[in-house]
Amino acid sequence: MKSSILSPLRHRPYRMLFSAQVFSDMGNWFDFIALEALIIYHWGLGAGALAAFAFCTGLPWALVSPLVSVWVDRLPKKALMIGCNLIRIPLIVGFIFAPNLFVLLPIVFLKEVLDVAFDPARQAAMRFILPKELLYRANALSQLSLQGSKILAPTLGAIVVAAYNPQAAFIIEVVGFSISTLFLLGLPSLKVEKSSPSSEKSGYWEELKEGFQCFANRPILRFAIVMVTTGMFMIWLVDKLIILWSKDVGFGISQFGYITSSIGAGSVIGALAVSRWSNRIQNPLLLMSFAGIGAGVLDLVIGSGGIGFFTFPLVAWMGIWFFIGFVAPFFSIPYAFILQTETPPDLLGRVTGTANAFQNSTMLIAPFLGASLAKGIGVGGVFITSGFGLALASLLAILIIKKKNLLPRSPVQEDQQASI
Repeated sequence: MKSSILSPLRHRPYRMLFSAQVFSDMGNWFDFIALEALIIYHWGLGAGALAAFAFCTGLPWALVSPLVSVWVDRLPKKALMIGCNLIRIPLIVGFIFAPNLFVLLPIVFLKEVLDVAFDPARQAAMRFILPKELLYRANALSQLSLQGSKILAPTLGAIVVAAYNPQAAFIIEVVGFSISTLFLLGLPSLKVEKSSPSSEKSGYWEELKEGFQCFANRPILRFAIVMVTTGMFMIWLVDKLIILWSKDVGFGISQFGYITSSIGAGSVIGALAVSRWSNRIQNPLLLMSFAGIGAGVLDLVIGSGGIGFFTFPLVAWMGIWFFIGFVAPFFSIPYAFILQTETPPDLLGRVTGTANAFQNSTMLIAPFLGASLAKGIGVGGVFITSGFGLALASLLAILIIKKKNLLPRSPVQEDQQASI
């Protein structure tokens, strides 16, 4: 039977997991829009409040993720994901009744902690319920859910907030997580064999150490995590500056909306393309590197436009931002595949949590550095810096991959093994 991006959905357990993810992703992006509307429009707060909100959403991913990951590996994945959803629901209800920012931010922090536990548990569950040859397409579907939610949920959330209030969006989010939980109940029990007998008797800190040792002792896994962390730093350097770049080139808020929609649309098409071409991918690390070069060159073009080196009409800029979104899955999907196939199943939670901590720590540093650089060299200059750094790091990665012969398992190998 010919394999396609929908092939993983033929497996009922994955169909339940994916459906749960769709409602969870939609809920999270409803949450994002409603919380910002509550802070800015209903409470009349400003940039400082938004910075505090961003800090509270990023801190759990950077600091709490490795600590929680031990419990992700210890506990049954199905029960853990259901528990995370059930606890998130009363926290979202807390958003509805929060009287001010000082009450809201601790609730935001706690909800993000649950998201931090849910994500590696979902990643691990995928590894257990699907054959390896379908993981690439399953990760592409996950990207479709995430990127599709980024397009659809903010639009619907804005409509709900405008027609009613942020509290109405929170109620819809509660319904979404409730439906997500019902799908998770359809998962089978996910039991994992320990990779070493000694891990049965290990204490918490010893198990946490095992997670760090796993990627430290595996060159391919370690290299992939370093690549992604470097890439995320370059991305976060400019991510919060896109609206300022839009203003610098003469676009208003509606044109900025077109640009963000173009990025999301490009990501969806890119995820479909990665799935379609997965049977041709020989080395996922090289694919990530070439994607980094492509994104770096596009950032250089965007930065050059930001400093007035040349001008394009809106439709041309939308096309350039579309390709920024398009190349992103060629970076993120191979990385997720490497993470799942190069990590022992019983360590997947800890390795994912540690990797998330490295990547998301950049979110606490890079945006502030980007804002500081923008004061000196301008927004366009920051994009040029980011693009040059990303392209140079990706070229260096290709040289290291070739020199050290870093060859992770590929979708081609998994397809060939499955056909034997």
